[in-house]
Amino acid sequence: MTQISVYIIAFNEAEKVRATIQSVLWADEIVLVDSWSTDGTAEIATSMGAKVVQVQFTGFGDLRNQALAACTGDWIFSLDADERCTPAVAQEIRLICNDAQSLDAYFVPRSNYFMGQWIKHSGWYPNYRQPQLFRKGHLAYDQKPIHEGFEVISEKPIGYLKNPIWQ
Repeated sequence: MTQISVYIIAFNEAEKVRATIQSVLWADEIVLVDSWSTDGTAEIATSMGAKVVQVQFTGFGDLRNQALAACTGDWIFSLDADERCTPAVAQEIRLICNDAQSLDAYFVPRSNYFMGQWIKHSGWYPNYRQPQLFRKGHLAYDQKPIHEGFEVISEKPIGYLKNPIWQ
Protein backbone atom coordinates (compact mmCIF):
# COMPACT_ATOMS: atom_id res chain seq x y z
CA MET A 1 0.00 0.00 0.00
CA THR A 2 1.29 3.45 -0.89
CA GLN A 3 2.39 5.63 2.02
CA ILE A 4 1.46 9.33 2.09
CA SER A 5 3.47 11.92 4.02
CA VAL A 6 2.19 15.41 4.74
CA TYR A 7 4.59 18.18 5.61
CA ILE A 8 3.52 21.42 7.25
CA ILE A 9 5.88 24.37 7.58
CA ALA A 10 5.35 26.58 10.61
CA PHE A 11 6.72 29.32 12.83
CA ASN A 12 4.68 30.49 15.82
CA GLU A 13 1.44 29.04 14.44
CA ALA A 14 -0.08 27.74 17.70
CA GLU A 15 -3.44 29.31 16.85
CA LYS A 16 -3.66 27.54 13.47
CA VAL A 17 -1.59 24.35 13.57
CA ARG A 18 -4.09 22.19 15.45
CA ALA A 19 -6.74 22.65 12.72
CA THR A 20 -4.19 22.05 9.97
CA ILE A 21 -2.98 18.80 11.53
CA GLN A 22 -6.57 17.73 12.28
CA SER A 23 -7.35 18.09 8.56
CA VAL A 24 -4.63 15.57 7.58
CA LEU A 25 -4.90 12.93 10.30
CA TRP A 26 -5.83 10.48 7.49
CA ALA A 27 -2.18 10.56 6.25
CA ASP A 28 0.38 7.89 7.13
CA GLU A 29 2.90 10.47 8.33
CA ILE A 30 2.63 14.12 9.37
CA VAL A 31 5.86 16.10 9.55
CA LEU A 32 5.83 19.58 11.07
CA VAL A 33 8.89 21.54 9.99
CA ASP A 34 9.27 24.24 12.60
CA SER A 35 11.79 27.04 12.91
CA TRP A 36 12.08 27.07 16.69
CA SER A 37 8.64 28.50 17.50
CA THR A 38 8.25 30.04 20.94
CA ASP A 39 4.45 29.81 21.24
CA GLY A 40 3.95 26.05 21.70
CA THR A 41 3.50 25.16 18.01
CA ALA A 42 5.89 22.19 18.21
CA GLU A 43 4.35 20.90 21.43
CA ILE A 44 0.84 20.99 19.93
CA ALA A 45 2.06 19.11 16.85
CA THR A 46 3.83 16.48 18.95
CA SER A 47 0.74 15.97 21.12
CA MET A 48 -1.27 15.27 17.94
CA GLY A 49 1.18 12.62 16.73
CA ALA A 50 3.15 14.68 14.23
CA LYS A 51 6.88 14.23 13.83
CA VAL A 52 8.51 17.61 14.54
CA VAL A 53 11.71 18.60 12.77
CA GLN A 54 13.42 21.81 13.86
CA VAL A 55 15.08 23.76 11.03
CA GLN A 56 16.94 27.04 11.32
CA PHE A 57 15.16 29.37 8.89
CA THR A 58 17.39 30.61 6.07
CA GLY A 59 14.63 30.83 3.47
CA PHE A 60 11.53 29.05 2.26
CA GLY A 61 13.30 27.09 -0.49
CA ASP A 62 15.72 25.54 1.99
CA LEU A 63 12.95 24.99 4.54
CA ARG A 64 10.82 23.10 2.04
CA ASN A 65 13.77 21.00 0.79
CA GLN A 66 14.52 20.00 4.38
CA ALA A 67 10.85 19.09 4.78
CA LEU A 68 11.11 16.81 1.73
CA ALA A 69 14.15 15.11 3.25
CA ALA A 70 12.23 14.46 6.49
CA CYS A 71 9.30 12.75 4.75
CA THR A 72 9.42 8.97 4.33
CA GLY A 73 6.26 8.32 2.29
CA ASP A 74 6.01 7.41 -1.39
CA TRP A 75 3.91 10.54 -1.95
CA ILE A 76 4.19 13.96 -0.30
CA PHE A 77 1.40 16.46 0.28
CA SER A 78 2.54 19.97 1.25
CA LEU A 79 0.49 22.33 3.43
CA ASP A 80 1.24 25.62 5.07
CA ALA A 81 -0.04 26.17 8.61
CA ASP A 82 -2.84 28.43 7.35
CA GLU A 83 -4.20 25.83 4.92
CA ARG A 84 -6.73 23.05 5.54
CA CYS A 85 -7.26 19.82 3.64
CA THR A 86 -10.92 19.07 3.02
CA PRO A 87 -12.36 15.53 3.10
CA ALA A 88 -12.93 15.73 -0.68
CA VAL A 89 -9.24 16.56 -1.26
CA ALA A 90 -8.15 13.75 1.08
CA GLN A 91 -10.25 11.26 -0.89
CA GLU A 92 -8.93 12.57 -4.22
CA ILE A 93 -5.33 12.34 -2.97
CA ARG A 94 -5.77 8.73 -1.82
CA LEU A 95 -7.21 7.77 -5.22
CA ILE A 96 -4.31 9.42 -7.07
CA CYS A 97 -1.64 7.94 -4.82
CA ASN A 98 -3.01 4.41 -5.19
CA ASP A 99 -3.26 4.58 -8.99
CA ALA A 100 -0.12 3.31 -10.75
CA GLN A 101 -1.02 5.44 -13.80
CA SER A 102 -0.99 8.73 -11.87
CA LEU A 103 1.21 11.63 -12.87
CA ASP A 104 4.19 12.54 -10.68
CA ALA A 105 3.09 16.01 -9.49
CA TYR A 106 -0.19 17.88 -9.05
CA PHE A 107 -1.30 21.44 -8.45
CA VAL A 108 -3.99 21.73 -5.80
CA PRO A 109 -6.55 24.54 -6.10
CA ARG A 110 -6.89 26.79 -3.07
CA SER A 111 -10.07 28.48 -1.95
CA ASN A 112 -9.07 31.66 -0.10
CA TYR A 113 -10.88 33.13 2.89
CA PHE A 114 -10.25 36.83 3.42
CA MET A 115 -11.88 39.29 5.82
CA GLY A 116 -14.70 36.90 6.63
CA GLN A 117 -15.52 36.06 3.00
CA TRP A 118 -14.64 33.30 0.54
CA ILE A 119 -13.04 34.90 -2.51
CA LYS A 120 -14.79 33.55 -5.60
CA HIS A 121 -13.57 35.91 -8.32
CA SER A 122 -10.74 38.33 -9.25
CA GLY A 123 -8.29 35.59 -10.18
CA TRP A 124 -8.09 34.28 -6.63
CA TYR A 125 -10.10 31.16 -7.32
CA PRO A 126 -8.88 28.78 -8.15
CA ASN A 127 -5.52 29.89 -6.85
CA TYR A 128 -2.48 27.64 -7.38
CA ARG A 129 0.74 28.19 -5.39
CA GLN A 130 3.00 25.36 -6.56
CA PRO A 131 2.55 21.60 -6.88
CA GLN A 132 1.43 20.43 -3.47
CA LEU A 133 1.06 16.71 -4.17
CA PHE A 134 3.92 14.78 -5.71
CA ARG A 135 5.82 11.51 -5.64
CA LYS A 136 8.87 11.59 -3.39
CA GLY A 137 11.93 12.49 -5.44
CA HIS A 138 9.96 14.19 -8.21
CA LEU A 139 10.00 17.78 -6.92
CA ALA A 140 12.66 20.11 -5.50
CA TYR A 141 12.64 23.76 -4.52
CA ASP A 142 15.17 26.42 -5.44
CA GLN A 143 17.05 28.30 -2.73
CA LYS A 144 15.20 31.62 -2.96
CA PRO A 145 14.48 32.90 0.54
CA ILE A 146 10.91 33.97 -0.39
CA HIS A 147 8.60 33.14 -3.29
CA GLU A 148 10.64 29.98 -3.85
CA GLY A 149 10.41 28.28 -7.18
CA PHE A 150 10.23 24.59 -7.86
CA GLU A 151 11.46 22.00 -10.33
CA VAL A 152 9.38 18.99 -11.24
CA ILE A 153 11.70 16.06 -11.92
CA SER A 154 9.57 14.09 -14.37
CA GLU A 155 8.89 13.68 -18.07
CA LYS A 156 5.17 13.72 -17.29
CA PRO A 157 3.04 16.89 -17.26
CA ILE A 158 1.80 18.40 -14.00
CA GLY A 159 -1.77 17.43 -13.14
CA TYR A 160 -4.50 19.33 -11.32
CA LEU A 161 -6.71 18.16 -8.49
CA LYS A 162 -10.40 18.99 -8.88
CA ASN A 163 -11.20 19.77 -5.23
CA PRO A 164 -9.77 22.78 -3.37
CA ILE A 165 -8.02 23.04 -0.05
CA TRP A 166 -8.93 26.01 2.16
CA GLN A 167 -6.60 28.87 2.88
